Amino acid sequence: MGVFLENVRVPLPYFSIAKRTCRIGRPRIFGQFPYLIAIAVAWCICLLLTVTEVEPKGGEARTDKNYTMAVIAQSPWFQIPYPGQFGCPHVSFGLTLGFLSSCIACMMESIGDYQTCARVSHQRTPPSSSVNRGIIFEGVGSALAASVGLATGVTTYAENIALMHITKVVSRSTMQVAGVLLVLTGLFTKCAAVLASIPDAVIGGILAMGVAMITGVAISNLQLEVVRLIKNVDLRLTRNLTIMGTAILMGAVIPHHFENNRVNTGVKTMDDCLNMLLSIRMLIAGVVAFILDNTVPGATREQRGFALKDLNENISAEDDGYAPPPIVRR
Repeated sequence: MGVFLENVRVPLPYFSIAKRTCRIGRPRIFGQFPYLIAIAVAWCICLLLTVTEVEPKGGEARTDKNYTMAVIAQSPWFQIPYPGQFGCPHVSFGLTLGFLSSCIACMMESIGDYQTCARVSHQRTPPSSSVNRGIIFEGVGSALAASVGLATGVTTYAENIALMHITKVVSRSTMQVAGVLLVLTGLFTKCAAVLASIPDAVIGGILAMGVAMITGVAISNLQLEVVRLIKNVDLRLTRNLTIMGTAILMGAVIPHHFENNRVNTGVKTMDDCLNMLLSIRMLIAGVVAFILDNTVPGATREQRGFALKDLNENISAEDDGYAPPPIVRR
């Protein structure tokens, strides 16, 4: 529906402080708030299906599931999370090693998300300093989340890039306000519990649309990246073609082998660590490509794909989308 009505302008009255009169605005409601409208409409349909008993008991589209109602009833109105709320933290060598490998894979994904976000917001390729800042604050956010008992890390979310592409809103101020609203929602746990009660069918539909959009954005980005890759990497060299093919092959074969033939050294902790590491395809392919590209001779840095930096590039802080806020630059 949002695709068909994206450019439809809905007349809405508002009060103009400057003119001191009531005026009629025509914003693009369906184009700017597609997700909110979709969630509201789908939630109302799920409520109608629940009231009319069209959706069977225990169905994914029902809004009166016992556990969701219990979460809303038992949640306090206001609660501040604090470190140690769920007990003293424990450190496991196996889990630490496993999460470390996951972090490496997430960093690779985040770098791709940064480039896709830059493409959507019509910015230049993120410089290394901006990528470093992003990864550092992902680590800070994950450490803060872990200190209050969150079981998952904090990283970039590709569906948010799709939302930016749909709404055409890429302002950092907007994202900062959204972050503040999320923090407030987490503090008022009754509101968070209501959001957690959204039917699974609605969540699945929203995620499906987000994945569809980010897939389209990724394909368009892939087209440009392939052109850039062919331009920068010398694919006429047998060395480069061999490294690319070997990394892809090993990334598919090695995890498949160890999924069917588990490592058994006799030490459970070691077995868990090795089985976890050897089953991550992105990690295996990346490690193989990294080792081969840095050890096999026969190509210059330019032939390997390292683009030469323009040292004369001078962009003012006001026009640079990666510059820190003015209060930080002082």
